[in-house]
Amino acid sequence: MQLDLHWVNILILFGAIQGMVFTCILIFHRKHPGRIFLALVMVAFVYNALETFNWSAGLDKYTNFFDFFPFVTIFLIGPGFYFYFKSLLQPGFVPKRKVILLFFSPFLFQLTFAGTNALGYFAYFRLGWKQLEITLTWMFKIFDAYSEVWSLLVFLFFTVISVIMVKRNSVGQNANPRQNKSLLWVKSILVFQIILAIGWALTLLSPMWYEGQYGSRYYPIELFLVLFLYWSAMAGYWKVKSIQTEDSPQLKETNPEAFGTLELVQAAMENDNHFLNPNLSLQTFADYLGIPSKDISYALNQAGKTNFNDFVNNKRVEAFCHRMSTETKPNLTMFGIAQECGFNSQATFQRAFKKAKNMSPKAYLAGMTEPKTQVKA
Repeated sequence: MQLDLHWVNILILFGAIQGMVFTCILIFHRKHPGRIFLALVMVAFVYNALETFNWSAGLDKYTNFFDFFPFVTIFLIGPGFYFYFKSLLQPGFVPKRKVILLFFSPFLFQLTFAGTNALGYFAYFRLGWKQLEITLTWMFKIFDAYSEVWSLLVFLFFTVISVIMVKRNSVGQNANPRQNKSLLWVKSILVFQIILAIGWALTLLSPMWYEGQYGSRYYPIELFLVLFLYWSAMAGYWKVKSIQTEDSPQLKETNPEAFGTLELVQAAMENDNHFLNPNLSLQTFADYLGIPSKDISYALNQAGKTNFNDFVNNKRVEAFCHRMSTETKPNLTMFGIAQECGFNSQATFQRAFKKAKNMSPKAYLAGMTEPKTQVKA
């Protein structure tokens, strides 16, 4: 295999790797608002960088994977940026599933279309289904005919609504230090998005005055995307660390109903120890309080930054830790005590404990300076 490892190609490859690392950081850093949406954007840019490296370094002579999925991940960028900006500028914002599906529907459509083409190609060349030849030819032609223009139009649409949304949310934000920091970060990325939209449009229109190879026309903008990978990964790492979800008086004032419901839920859960019931569900708890289950979910999500299952399991974990530090029951195993605290599955107990304490129960017990409890593992 003869690869062209020009310094530009190496730059592209390392940019993709750096983007992968930053994506992992985003996925596991739960306190950064909208991290999943930014991670989706980074996935799109990483895929694009690898696709560029594929044809620039000569790998396309040996693999045709990227030939089947052009203009697919690019549809993640527009809605990903929009939801990320809104998550940073509107504390407590959580988009509804229907809205997410609607905004990402172009990506889902492209993924389905391209995936169908790939399966058809496999059936044609690998399984010998020659009757698919005409169908595949037309499907590839249709996909190539609309995808490039549609991807640009979708990106331009989300760029416009992002600009409008950021402009509206800029009013009065400078009074809050954390919001001011978020706003500056959002505006920095938005400038890139606008430049990308203009550059992308000019590249698409470039055949009107420049007759060159397809790849050469896109090379400048592809390198621009790689440079963004480097910048976003380095600058974004510190922003992820410094911009984190926090409850503030301002947030409480803007959503008093959610915080009021959360206080009621916490009081009822702790005073009556509902979490000790291993069969507790959101609906049974809602029936007990006489509050619609959707209102409880909304309060936990908006004011508590959690969901019902994690909320209940955290209470059980705290009860377990309290029991382990104050009682002596040598005949009980750790899971035996966990069961008395409301857990009905050892796997759920282990998973919930690690999520709450960032360590296993055994590691937690080993870290206790003066353990009063001796139990069997």
